[in-house]
Amino acid sequence: MQLEVGRCTSLLSPDDAVMLRDELRVMTSPAATRLATQIDVAVTTLLAAPLHAGTRTVRVASDERTALLEASLMLERLPSDRFATLRTELSGPD
Repeated sequence: MQLEVGRCTSLLSPDDAVMLRDELRVMTSPAATRLATQIDVAVTTLLAAPLHAGTRTVRVASDERTALLEASLMLERLPSDRFATLRTELSGPD
């Protein structure tokens, strides 16, 4: 799955995208809920037909960017932190 954040893109495996979606779902902001739903649709498509789905892209709106950064920071606590590149892209200028 590909996340488009401004001019940057990040590739995530479906498993990483599921972890990100779950983290966004526990947040209370409407932007986090919207982004979690978009990621869920993309992941569901990828997992349902992995050979035919190709790459699914989720475009992150400017108001969703903060929620995405917060979720990726929460996932930093995992031993297999695979979100460092995403955090770097989110921390830079738009």
